Amino acid sequence: MELDRTTVLAGMRKYLSDEFAMDSDEIDEMIGYFLESLPDIVASAKTAMTAGDFPALAAAGHSLKGAAANIGAKQVSALGAALDTAAKAGDASICAAKTAEIEQAAKILTEDAS
Repeated sequence: MELDRTTVLAGMRKYLSDEFAMDSDEIDEMIGYFLESLPDIVASAKTAMTAGDFPALAAAGHSLKGAAANIGAKQVSALGAALDTAAKAGDASICAAKTAEIEQAAKILTEDAS
């Protein structure tokens, strides 16, 4: 999944403004919290993937799905949902692919892509 940082951030801003009537400062704060949470979610997913811990992978995917949905990051939420589903099915190859996609998405969104 190809993510464009500008498009995702604009979508989050619009969602938070439209759904919750937040002002610019509140929106910046919410987006900041979300972006700060991404490295922890990625670390949890990578650790679980390395250990073959499907329940922990499902939890990481579920966490990302919810956090992203709550802020209007639909593409990111879909990645979390896919990881959650694959982990619950015990599909290691899809889990590995989705974990890598989530890691890349986090890098893009936090401007840490190399």
